[in-house]
Amino acid sequence: KALAESLIAAAAGSGTRVEALITDMDRPLGIAAGNANEVIETFDILKGKGPADVLEVTRAQAERVLVMSGRYDERSANAKLEETLRSGAALEQTRKWLQAQGGDPGVVDDYSLLPQPKGTIEVRAPRSGFITAIDTYVAGMLAVDIGAGRKKADDVIDYAAGIMFDKRTGDPVKSGETIARIQLGERGGNAADLREQYLRSVEIGDA
Repeated sequence: KALAESLIAAAAGSGTRVEALITDMDRPLGIAAGNANEVIETFDILKGKGPADVLEVTRAQAERVLVMSGRYDERSANAKLEETLRSGAALEQTRKWLQAQGGDPGVVDDYSLLPQPKGTIEVRAPRSGFITAIDTYVAGMLAVDIGAGRKKADDVIDYAAGIMFDKRTGDPVKSGETIARIQLGERGGNAADLREQYLRSVEIGDA
């Protein structure tokens, strides 16, 4: 809340009207962390088959933008969003944005055109139970370590690298079941070390 208030105050000082949404950062949002894999997740959302929590947050943000425009109230904003997603207009607009920025709109329908992982490491549950917590900072730094993010401004991002969260907070798991997949790019990495690093982010309990 303190961060949100400071950002709002900074924007107001420059004459910009903004709002901030307080969201849950104690678990991964969606099932992907990375670059190409999050783009795929985004396209899936626009096709009506992405993770429900990503859709919920995205719709909440879009609703506030529409209401702040002065052209909609909350009810009409929600109706407009529903119509835009259902009709495919949002997906078509995405293709236009890609085209306008020199990208290949074909990636919307052919994910193989995006950077592909050079290898995948499966992380398996060490015991049965329920995932009671995922430390998003630890998991996020693992993504950075394999090249999906930057530690310094001049670090080169590997767009193929990332993490897929097959099991998330609250999910039941069985011993030996895959709970995550670490997608490696050019940097690679030691499989045992990366599995151990990911498991440090996960807590498994009995309930």
